[in-house]
Amino acid sequence: MKLIFLPLLAIFFVYFVFPIDDDLWATTIIILSALPTGAIVYVFAEKYNTLVKQVPLYILATTLVSIITISIFLVLVVG
Repeated sequence: MKLIFLPLLAIFFVYFVFPIDDDLWATTIIILSALPTGAIVYVFAEKYNTLVKQVPLYILATTLVSIITISIFLVLVVG
């Protein structure tokens, strides 16, 4: 859900709520919002001793799914 709804929310904000004149910045915001979950989540999970076993699977899943979603958003936004 993060890989689909966050970029859609970014598109809504970039083009309708806070319009940005520069297309490069708008594209950058949308593509960066479509990136997978980073490894820092695992550091926090380990520090607070919560969901330590599930977080690496979530990172792997979002990384694999992001191959598809980033490609789709690149085609939609860039052209």
